[in-house]
Parts: sequence; C-alpha cells; structure tokens
Amino acid sequence: MIIYYSKTLQTALKLNKTDFAKSEQLVKENKPFYAWHGHIAKVDGRNTIVLMNDKTMYSLLFINKLPRNKNKFAELVLEALPYTFEVGNVNREEIVNDMSSVDNIVFAEKTDRQITGNITRMFLEIF
Repeated sequence: MIIYYSKTLQTALKLNKTDFAKSEQLVKENKPFYAWHGHIAKVDGRNTIVLMNDKTMYSLLFINKLPRNKNKFAELVLEALPYTFEVGNVNREEIVNDMSSVDNIVFAEKTDRQITGNITRMFLEIF
C-alpha cells in the first residue's frame, strides 16, 4: 500500500528521505486501489488526518489520532481500514482478500496536487 503524503503529514510523522519509497517499490506497489493520499487539516481546532483513496475517493478521517511516527501511523491505518470497510457493509470475505495482499505501507511524494485539492474541497463542503 502506498500513502502519498502532504507536506504537513510528512512533518507530523517526521518522515526522512530514508523513509520514502524507492522507484522499484512504487512500480511493485502500483495498484490504484491501494494508493492513498494523506493530509492533515484542522477540524474544530483539532488535528485531523485525512486519507483519500486515489481511485475511489473513499475517505477516512482520524480525529485526534495523530501518531508521532510512521510505524504507529501504519498500524493505525492497517487497523482502521478493515473496520471502516466492515462498517460500510463491504463483504467480509472481500475485506480479508483485499487486506491479505497488503504487506506493508510505503510513503511516497506525489507531485500531482489534484487529490489534495479534492481533500480541501471535501472539507469545504462537509464542514
């Protein structure tokens, strides 16, 4: 799974150059359903992590759950995704199949700012 980070998420997780995915990892992990964009925004004065799927625009919000390193963030995401899909009435067998193909989470920088714009638009419409 790839998480393309925003500058604010990079700063919050203290990501270094050594934490970024290499180009061969990106080619191997290049499945649109497993590509997400991460961003941090303020909602009611609280830091909120937003993950938006590149293909489906499905979004997860983590309010007041701001991990301070990439490993805790990866654990949080891998725990929240199956739960969120289950609450969203996705078939349990599909969830198990989809999550079994996720080995780990890699972080990458993406120069395309379209998803970040979609995240901002989502916040403007919801809040």
